[in-house]
Amino acid sequence: MDWKQVVELTAIIIAAWAVWLSLPRSPSLDWQRLFKVTISVGLWAEIEASQDHQGASEGVESEWRRLLSECLPFHPAGRSWREKVVNPVEYIPPVPALPGERGLLEALAALETKQERWDRLFGARAHEVDVAVADALGDPRELGAEYDPRRLLGPEADWAGVAAWSEPVRSGLTRRLQHVILLEIGLAEGLSPGAEVPDVRRHVAPGVGDGPDGGWEALCEAPSDRFVVVLHGALLRPWLTCMTQSPALVDRIVGVVVAGGAPAHTEAERTALEALLLSESLLPELQRRTPVAVLDDVDRQSPWASGMAPIDLPDLQASRLGVRWIDLGPLPIESVSPKPLARALVVTIGFLLDS
Repeated sequence: MDWKQVVELTAIIIAAWAVWLSLPRSPSLDWQRLFKVTISVGLWAEIEASQDHQGASEGVESEWRRLLSECLPFHPAGRSWREKVVNPVEYIPPVPALPGERGLLEALAALETKQERWDRLFGARAHEVDVAVADALGDPRELGAEYDPRRLLGPEADWAGVAAWSEPVRSGLTRRLQHVILLEIGLAEGLSPGAEVPDVRRHVAPGVGDGPDGGWEALCEAPSDRFVVVLHGALLRPWLTCMTQSPALVDRIVGVVVAGGAPAHTEAERTALEALLLSESLLPELQRRTPVAVLDDVDRQSPWASGMAPIDLPDLQASRLGVRWIDLGPLPIESVSPKPLARALVVTIGFLLDS
């Protein structure tokens, strides 16, 4: 055995390993919290700018708290929220439990109705008695450097700029999306993330079958152009089916966002969706997973009986799974002001592209 060659080979392997460890990696983010805190700051700015609340900071905060409790459900330990609302006694949290999760389950189990549990988890009662809820969507600067929009959009695009939708924020998003075409398919009237950044290319269509002559790729002007698709939930399965039939389209897609409706209502539809998400036809040529970020569009009157529970994909090797399912949590979309919602979507897309 030539020990010199063995030593040289070992040194090369160690050096390569050190280089790999030194490569910069995108931080792991709480996507639901990022998305909803962006809506939160937009709602604050919208209330502050209204005639009724000018110069009255207490009135602004009171109205903002009311909107959070009614329209922006979030709890740091709110994963699997349907199970917790419907039957908290039988719900067993995964190990390790989230901070405060077991105490939350005890509080929910002491309540009799689903409505009471929803209110304790997300509503006015939660904002009154649970510090974790009261502070979760407050000052976004407390989230840390990983969530700082200046990291992606430039030194002047801070959270105050996001709230005001300032020129540095818009121009930063334009730079971030310069090689992206936003496809807005079947979205509700008034909801258009692309319209909030006028210099970003976008294409609006009513359905998946309404692409241009020559297919969706005909919209691309350069080999580097990519698509981010924002669509209604009912169109997710048709869109994924379209992707499975076109490897060229798969390579062009760098993100899918579902905003409105439910991707699957019945168990059969859910099974069909899972099969699509697991299809190896969705594997892009480059070694990456395409993020599929989904809003759980719920009815404010009975949220636990509407929308769709998040998909749990099996833990497959990255080489066999082409998508990354991202749960943006429950949201009664029709109850949220469209501008803060659209702006939060496009900011979240900017962060997704960095992930």
